[in-house]
Amino acid sequence: MAIIDTLQVSKDLMKAGISQDAAEELAFQFKRNEEGFLSKKEAEEKLATKKDIEKLRSDTKIKLEEMNSTIAESKASIIKWVAAMLVAQSGIIISAILVS
Repeated sequence: MAIIDTLQVSKDLMKAGISQDAAEELAFQFKRNEEGFLSKKEAEEKLATKKDIEKLRSDTKIKLEEMNSTIAESKASIIKWVAAMLVAQSGIIISAILVS
């Protein structure tokens, strides 16, 4: 978590021409909201970089290609089984007709 030096912030604000009361209040508000700020180390650990996003995009693309390949194989297998069942069913029906 980033640590804010409120004294230095208020001094810098007063040097910039802001009144002492306003500078102290702004520094106080920064301090009060400090938990919302991340240090550089925390940001590097918790936030995604462009490199992280590109790696995720690449990994996702590879997984999607693998899934598409698996789906295509499954479709081919289903078609083979359906065709075999149709041939078997036709044979059974023809046999039943010839036997009667």
